Parts: sequence; C-alpha cells; structure tokens
Amino acid sequence: MRRRGGFDKGFLLLLVIILILVGTGIFLYAQVRTDKITELVKKGGPFTVAFFVTDRTHLVKWREVAQSSIGGPDGAAPPVSSAADGGSNGARSSTTPVASDASNSTALATATGGTPPISAVSNTLLFTELFSYDPKTQKGALLDIPGNVGSLIGSIQKIDRIDVLFKPGKEDAYRAKIASLIGSSVPLYIETDITDIPKIVDLLGGLNLFIANPVQQTDTNPMVLLPSGSITLDGSKVESYLSFKRPSDSEIEVISRRQRFVQSLLKAIGTHSALFDEGGVYTAFRSWVSTDMNRRSLLSFIGLMSKLDAEKIVFQRVLGVDRAVDGQQLLFPHYDGRLLRETVQQTLTSLANPQTASDQSLNARLQILNGTQVTGLAHRTSQIFQSFGYDVVSVGNADRQDYAHTEILDRSGNISQAQKVASIIKCTQIASQPVAPSVSTLANAEQKSGGGQPIQLETSYDVTIILGKDFDGRYCK
Repeated sequence: MRRRGGFDKGFLLLLVIILILVGTGIFLYAQVRTDKITELVKKGGPFTVAFFVTDRTHLVKWREVAQSSIGGPDGAAPPVSSAADGGSNGARSSTTPVASDASNSTALATATGGTPPISAVSNTLLFTELFSYDPKTQKGALLDIPGNVGSLIGSIQKIDRIDVLFKPGKEDAYRAKIASLIGSSVPLYIETDITDIPKIVDLLGGLNLFIANPVQQTDTNPMVLLPSGSITLDGSKVESYLSFKRPSDSEIEVISRRQRFVQSLLKAIGTHSALFDEGGVYTAFRSWVSTDMNRRSLLSFIGLMSKLDAEKIVFQRVLGVDRAVDGQQLLFPHYDGRLLRETVQQTLTSLANPQTASDQSLNARLQILNGTQVTGLAHRTSQIFQSFGYDVVSVGNADRQDYAHTEILDRSGNISQAQKVASIIKCTQIASQPVAPSVSTLANAEQKSGGGQPIQLETSYDVTIILGKDFDGRYCK
C-alpha cells in the first residue's frame, strides 16, 4: 500500500511538473509570436499610440522633503529607486519604482500637512500626446491631451482633472478615460521620463527642431540657451526645449513645442530604425521607456516609422472652456466633447483616405469672416476649425452683416479642399473664387524677381468662410 501511495504521489508530482512546463512553453510562445502592431496593420486603418512624458524629479523632491519631516533611521530619508534599477539587465520596469510605495502618501501628507503634486503621489505626468498613424497612407496626426481636462472621475465620484488617473506602469484607467474622451481606442502606449529623454535623443544623434526666436534664460537653474533657426539639438538641449516656459509664452506655444518634439523624435526613430536591430541599441532604448509592446511589437512600430511622412503630421489640440472647480482651473471641451470626438473621427477617416492624405486638405489655410450681427462668431468658429487641424490665418468681419446663408469660397483653385472644409459645418453653399494678387503684391513680386523669371505667388489663405444667419455656431441649418 505504501508503494502504491508513493507511486500516486510521484505520478501527481510529475503531472504537475509537465503541466507547468507546457503552460510556460505556451506562454513564452505566445509572447514571441504576439505582435500587436502587425495585428493592427492587418486589421487595416489608423491606430493610435499614446506618448506619456513624466517628471519623476518633482515627486522625488516632494518625497525627500516629506520623509525628512517624518524622520527615519538616523533621520535620513530612504533612498529612491531610479529607472535604471529595474532589473539585472538595466531594463526599465513596467511599474516605476518611484511610485511603488504610493501607499505611504497618506502618512507623508499627514506629516507634512500637504499633499503631493496633482492629488496623487504617483502622478508625475508632464504631458500626453496621441499619435495616430495609418500604415497604408503613411500619414500621421498628433493630438495633445491636457492633463487638466475636466471630467467625472468614477473612482472618486467627483469632477476632477483626468490626469489624476495616471499611474506610472498602471496606465489602463487613464487610457480608458482618454479613449472615452476622444471616442476612439488607444490600444498602445510608450512612456518615458523627462530625465531619460536626453539619453534617447543622444542615442539617435540629436533631434532637428525649428526655434523661431532665440531663448536666453540666465536666471534659471539650469540656464536655458537655445539659438534660433532649424538646428539639431543634443539631448540636454532638447530637455531644455521641453522644460522652459517664458512668462510671455501662451499654452499654444508650449503645446506646439511638445508636438514638434514628438514629430522630430518619430522622424529620427524612423531614420535610424536599422540601428535598433543591434541588441545593444535596443536594450539601451528599452531601458529608458515603458510600453505595453513586447520586443517584436516595438521593433515593428519602429520599422513603420521609417515610412512615416513626418513633415506632414497634423497637429491638433483640445479646445474648450476653462472653469474653476474646487479651486483649480479645468478645461471642458466644447459641446460636451462632441466636437473633439468628431474631430478625432474625421482625422482618422482622412488619414485612411489615400486621396485626402495625399493633398493638403488638413493643412488648408482659412479666412473666417462674420457675416452676421452675432459678436465673436468668427472667433469661436475659428476654434472649431483649429481643432480639426486647419490653419486659421485670418478672422474678421465680412463686407456686410446680413448674409442669410453661409458661403464657402475656394481661393486656391482646389474646389475639393473647400468641399472638405464645408463638410465640417455642413454647409452646401460652395463656390470657386480664386483671389487675384493685389497691385502691391505684383509690384513686390516684380521687384523681387529683378525683372527675370516671375516668382510663384501665393494667397495668404486657401478657403474663405463667410458665416451667415443659418449658422448656429456649429452647423449650418
């Protein structure tokens, strides 16, 4: 009987070992074979990757001050892990070590009489950019998602800024909120810290960025010195480019810098995609980012970036109304978010359409004129078109204020461009009226050409919109 009992136990143990080995083999096979990017490409159409840039330094400083006030062994604060401590190979952990003891936030806050930045000790998010890309047309778009967008946060049952949901390494709740906000899925993410960006940039040999005016801030630590023009910046300069903000800088200028950084980063990754086939380069890059893509997926994404038409990436941002809620300014998207969802849907449709993506329809320059007596109508309408990625170069009043119907005028000889503009506000009055160069413009052109070959003339806008009484602020009735 003992022999039989021993046989049964040994058999069960062997069976368990076999099951564990089989299960492990299946898991490892699935990890190797699963390629989210390839699956999305096969599915067809655009897909979206969220880029999260964090700043652990603010959190580290807060924790050091808070811990020192609590006191520990010898009165010293415990050491804070860095991104490089993620494992034996230096790979960054999927959960940022700095935020691993977020449960101490209550004790720290109680001891210091305060709370960590933006409501949660693990929230170190600087900015979020959504990158939508269609592999077939090779076109992309960037949408900036402000952290202070106001929304009902279900977990705390109150209106708050959406970035309170962000937790490094645990981005699902935050991504789900963004997906709900834009009405489209965000299946993938790449996260990095502002302190790791210099390493990534230097690995890629620098980033080419255009700086309109030189920046000289000598009263900050560190100093910020950036020359003007289209120049290649090294890692430390790119960090300064992203971090500085002059008192005169508008939020639009700050967002523009972030988007141009992501644009240039994607272009550089695509240009140097072959480098990532080298194990050392990939390992180094992977140690500075967190992502839900495995090695195969990430390399597939990097390969796609070699085909990206980076120069034609469309920049978009969330437009809305600022309101004070519980002592903080929150941004509430126009029309309860419907405009944002429509913008995203139209952008994805445009990216997937080879004909739309091949022309400049998304980057058309618009002139918007108010043909009614409704004060500020042209300005508010300009925000609608800006949210769709259009460049509004002129806003003003029409020659009269009694237009019964809204009119869309093609000024560049591209009627299809005007038709796409008209579709956004559901206008049916479309005509082609190319703008003739003025006498002064012709004189300047002749002077610049020196009497030789005529130079190419351009109007300052491609489409004119004259708003009439049938326009309710969003659509033509």
